[in-house]
Amino acid sequence: MACCGGTTFKIWPTTVLPVKPTRSQIFDEGKFQADSSSSSPVFRAVALAWLAQFVKAHAGTTQSWDVVKEFMNEEDGGGQDAVLTVTPHNLEMHRDKRRAAEKAKSGKPVPVEYRNIPFEQMYTTDIVECFVRSLAREEHMSYAQAENLPVGAPTYFISHAWGSTFVDLVKSVTGALAGAAQADTYVWLDIFAINQDDTGGVFSAMHELDDGRTLAGTIATSRATLVVLDKDRVIPLTRLWCLYEIGSTPPQKLQLVTHGFSEKDVSQHIRNIDAETALCFSPADKEMIHGEITGKFGFASMKHFTEELKLRFMLRPMSYESDLQALRERGQSNEYQLDELRAHVTVTGGRLACIVGGPGEGKSSVAAAALDLVHAAHFCKRADVRRQDVLEMVRSLGFQLGQKFDVVRECLIDLEEETAAKALVDPDVAVNALLVKPLKKLAKIQKHAVILLDALDEADDDRHISNVAVRLLRHLARDVRSSVSVLVTTRPDADREYPRRRVLEHDWEGGMRVMEPAQVLGPAPVEVEKEESRLPGPWEEAMRNMQNIKVYQIVAREFVKRYGTSLEPPADIDAAYKLWFDRAAKDDEEVRRLIDIVLASREPLSSAHVDRLCLRETCVRLPGWGLLFEERDHVLHTLHLSLREYLGDAKRSNRHAANESRGNAELTRSCLD
Repeated sequence: MACCGGTTFKIWPTTVLPVKPTRSQIFDEGKFQADSSSSSPVFRAVALAWLAQFVKAHAGTTQSWDVVKEFMNEEDGGGQDAVLTVTPHNLEMHRDKRRAAEKAKSGKPVPVEYRNIPFEQMYTTDIVECFVRSLAREEHMSYAQAENLPVGAPTYFISHAWGSTFVDLVKSVTGALAGAAQADTYVWLDIFAINQDDTGGVFSAMHELDDGRTLAGTIATSRATLVVLDKDRVIPLTRLWCLYEIGSTPPQKLQLVTHGFSEKDVSQHIRNIDAETALCFSPADKEMIHGEITGKFGFASMKHFTEELKLRFMLRPMSYESDLQALRERGQSNEYQLDELRAHVTVTGGRLACIVGGPGEGKSSVAAAALDLVHAAHFCKRADVRRQDVLEMVRSLGFQLGQKFDVVRECLIDLEEETAAKALVDPDVAVNALLVKPLKKLAKIQKHAVILLDALDEADDDRHISNVAVRLLRHLARDVRSSVSVLVTTRPDADREYPRRRVLEHDWEGGMRVMEPAQVLGPAPVEVEKEESRLPGPWEEAMRNMQNIKVYQIVAREFVKRYGTSLEPPADIDAAYKLWFDRAAKDDEEVRRLIDIVLASREPLSSAHVDRLCLRETCVRLPGWGLLFEERDHVLHTLHLSLREYLGDAKRSNRHAANESRGNAELTRSCLD
């Protein structure tokens, strides 16, 4: 069964409700709409708003239920016909004894009755027995189906252990998703999505899990897997099903939820992860999971799988998937010419390839296309201050190198706990422990790594007098040049700004090659040329004149698709943006307000933050919604840095210019409210 446990936090109110809440108390049927069109368990994720309201509605109640059998040692009543009674007075003692039998695998079945247990003290397994399984035995279907819950495709897959407090689980999930609009966010919890009917000793859950296929489909459909940990026992890391779920999740989609405590509190538990000895109550499940890990996942052994999990938790790499997906979608028409790059950086270490181009010429598209050439990559981003954090940068690069090279992975796994802890907060320790030392080990076996850093210019500080990404490259050139080659993209150096290219030429003298994006992007595909040839003369000429400015091509083509060619074609990217903004309502103050806030924010705005600002419905009225502005993974993104620069410069955007001062004031007020 999937181990989808919580953390120990503030206890909910203790007011006692005399009766079980009705469905109308638990959620507003006028607001939520159940969607039972699909019979697949994958699409039975429940609305986050319903989950939070479920806990709120039962807060302060006491519950009683019966369990057909639990497994206890003989001295604790196991193997007897007499029913064990559990009350609030002996609840924790009973749980300790049950865990002891579980760990020793010495338990024998015994019926158990739970009486007057406070809802706040109920484990997730208690929620199953009290609410879910009792209904499943009557209706022979999942709780989501039987109660006609508000369900949909999973936004998040929740990996947790049943042996932790349910209210803490929900508090952890809602805390982790504080940036999401609850009514539009669907979380997949096995207890509600899977049929827990055990009538006649036949477990319907195993059929619906379909040998892991349901979990695989759910994880693939979800934006991320949230692994909810409890502070004291960190149960998910000791359960094979949970480790399997974690391993089934691509690294960029994995998020560790330690709500209410720090990673340091569970660091020793992370170091003790062992997939080989993790608990699994069904021998058949264990065999299946081991086969999946060494077969489908491609790990050479359970030891290798265990090391991968440890690295994920130790380093917590950043995710670039949302940006990469957008870049891939917009770059599908290009025929990339990567041979020259491949020849320069993959043959030997000590080399640097520098793609230099102006705004919107396709540098990041080249970087996304070149990922197959590199072992590790980082994408700098001016609009997200986290992408300019050298600690985040180094941890992500180190993790990726550990995935590609055994010697690097072993070096990282063997870090002393104190060093690993310092690497999370000290940039010098992080660079040395997570990159320099592992790369030196790589050099000893006559290998080199290829690293990609995209948009170096976006890692400049606010005054353009230093650059954290270039400082990292200087460190690598000084200490491990022979064991690494680098691919970077950047804008040309500007007067009175940090001289990125000149610094790189000095540090990588003799091994640096400079190229323009157009040399890699290649010529326009035939179908694109045909599409342009069907445009009116002025538009066709404009598109050809601007063929090397990729962002212009994207913005102009989409404008033509939506609104036609009745207007004069834009002469440059600023004019292309102006076409979109000219179409917006001139007196839409809410749109102006939202644009001001977007420009002022140092990281992309979450949908929940936009909601708190009462601007969620305003998003669709933003100029070029779905292109210039779009929501991805509960976050409001802008198309390109050049759009922010256009709106931030009144000389370029005139009446469309953003008022960043007003945006900063709005953000400050929203944080204080």
